[in-house]
Amino acid sequence: MGEKHKLVPCTKMFSNGTEYEWFIENNCDSCTRFRNWQCAIIHALENARFDETCFPYDKLLDYEDGVAGKVCKEHTTEPLKRHRRNVKGQIAMDLGL
Repeated sequence: MGEKHKLVPCTKMFSNGTEYEWFIENNCDSCTRFRNWQCAIIHALENARFDETCFPYDKLLDYEDGVAGKVCKEHTTEPLKRHRRNVKGQIAMDLGL
């Protein structure tokens, strides 16, 4: 199967657009936090295209030994927990029995 490479803190931006697209395919597209481009990390990456100071180095990991690619520290495939909020005046469906 595939080799396991050690991950180290991110110190450089993507080397090209293909590496960025690979990152999105292998991290964002399978992440349950990423819906409709609503992710602070992807927003920072998009902003970094125009201003390098926006690049989220602290949220990403690089592969050691010069292997191309990055891994998102926030990536998860766990279902998100939805919190039910009661709204004042909302009709309840349960009777509280």
